[in-house]
Amino acid sequence: MISVCTLNPALNYTMRCEGLRLYELNQSSGEVMMCDDAGVNLCQIFKELHSPAILKGFVAGFTGEELISHVKKLGLEEEFIHLKEGLSRVNITLSGIKNTLISAQGPMISSDEIKELFDQFILLKESDTLILSGDVPPSLPENFYQTILGVVSANHVRCCVDTGNAQLSKVLDYQPFLVKVSENQLEEFFQTRIYTLNELIEYARKLKAMGALNVLVSRGKLGAVLIDEQDQALNCLPAIEEVVSLNGCEDALLAGFLAAYLDTGNYKSALKIGVAAYEASAKVLGLADYAAIKASYEQFL
Repeated sequence: MISVCTLNPALNYTMRCEGLRLYELNQSSGEVMMCDDAGVNLCQIFKELHSPAILKGFVAGFTGEELISHVKKLGLEEEFIHLKEGLSRVNITLSGIKNTLISAQGPMISSDEIKELFDQFILLKESDTLILSGDVPPSLPENFYQTILGVVSANHVRCCVDTGNAQLSKVLDYQPFLVKVSENQLEEFFQTRIYTLNELIEYARKLKAMGALNVLVSRGKLGAVLIDEQDQALNCLPAIEEVVSLNGCEDALLAGFLAAYLDTGNYKSALKIGVAAYEASAKVLGLADYAAIKASYEQFL
């Protein structure tokens, strides 16, 4: 079983407002509420690729109930801990000539509620996979991901990490099975600029040498690079002619790669499936379904 830990999931409320005027009453021309949390995106792709996955983390209040309603409508499984106080996040996007984004902090989490989550992690086995998705919320200790990895490593659980650089540097000592980063994130991590594919491979290998068994680097329209546990560099280019939306595409890359690897144990084909999932999702609003991912994958055969 794949467990996807998204500690601070959020709803996303977008309001369309042309010609936004500060300090005045503005009229929205349209609104939409959706849940495109990274953890939820991962589970959507896992579901399309027939890999069972379950969401774990925290939800709170009526916004948490709405988030769970979105998850259930998507046909996804969840084991969220329901907090006694607070509200799950609602991130705001004001969409007009320029987009303005407001990211909420999220609810406070008590020690008893943290223990409930760890009681779930203790049950994970060697045959399970745990994905740590997103950043640690402000109400939790900075070393929270380290503590999780310390707990599950005792049972030899396969762990994958997709988070910001502040958390990434803290978990490498636990030798996660996979670390997924973007090319920009890799540049920020090493405080450098990357201009060529060879330079990217060099820095991805440096990241791997710091503890990760495998490093997956997303390059957007340029596909992805994998440095596998044998230190081989694998590169896969998509064929994206027209982009409709890139929302969720990085999550599709990670989920596609992991679903294929867990099914076949083959890094090359897993990378191709991951890039196919990215490419197919870039061509639609939302995330691609199985048929679209399969069609994109067939171009690599």
